[in-house]
Amino acid sequence: MDIIINSLPALAVRGICPIPNSEIRIEVGRENSIKAIEDSEKANGGNICLLIQKNPTIEVPSCDDLENVGLLAKI
Repeated sequence: MDIIINSLPALAVRGICPIPNSEIRIEVGRENSIKAIEDSEKANGGNICLLIQKNPTIEVPSCDDLENVGLLAKI
């Protein structure tokens, strides 16, 4: 059995809680976030993983600063 491991760019969102099957608009300004969106559009068909940031005041979140559950989104 072959196992294929794929990874998607991730975008930490703050101040919102994305809901499946709904359209949302977010402001993106952090350099890593812009790169994640560009990578998503170039190599992943616009698919991206949205991760909710626990504390919106943290400018550079670590894994501990993000909720355990994310959302697959299409840009």
